[in-house]
Amino acid sequence: MLLVRQKLALLAIVGVVAIPPPTAGTVPHLSFITERGPALAPFAHVVFCLKHPQECVNRGDGTMIAMSPGTMALMQSVNEEVNRSILPRDDPPGTDVWDVSPTYGDCEDYAITKRKRLIDGGLPSAATRLAVALTPGGIGHVVVVERTTVGDLVLDNRTNAIEPWQDVDLTWLKIQSSANPQLWTDIAAQGQLGF
Repeated sequence: MLLVRQKLALLAIVGVVAIPPPTAGTVPHLSFITERGPALAPFAHVVFCLKHPQECVNRGDGTMIAMSPGTMALMQSVNEEVNRSILPRDDPPGTDVWDVSPTYGDCEDYAITKRKRLIDGGLPSAATRLAVALTPGGIGHVVVVERTTVGDLVLDNRTNAIEPWQDVDLTWLKIQSSANPQLWTDIAAQGQLGF
């Protein structure tokens, strides 16, 4: 039921579906990633920050995005355009290079490019963060997580759909700190949160 409410809320925001106001005594459930404490930054991200320091500082105000039809349109546009513009190709074995807007790239190249375009589009960097997770096959994966007033939303190169973080098929590991994009924090597992 919670999943249905959240998806309906997202559709209402973009004007696809009308949702009646909550009844007395009900409170909408928003879901946010819970951070546990400091984590090591991915080494390739450290190297990326040395090469592109302007991409590794906070820009814009706020740590949460007020969701609106315009914001959702920007997120959808960036997600779809970047998913189309980069041709998938893994880094050669033994290397892991993160880059902005390459012709060919893997998940972190998509994520870094999306993050840059979203921030350049006016979203605050403290709310537009990279996260590391594992796919169902146990493969490391990087996505963008947007902290919004309707919960944490995921932009992933595997799909053009933007989904709540708890509804994607990823096992979450770590996320950029909202205070400093060069620092990372561990993510609490959903089982550790009691659901």
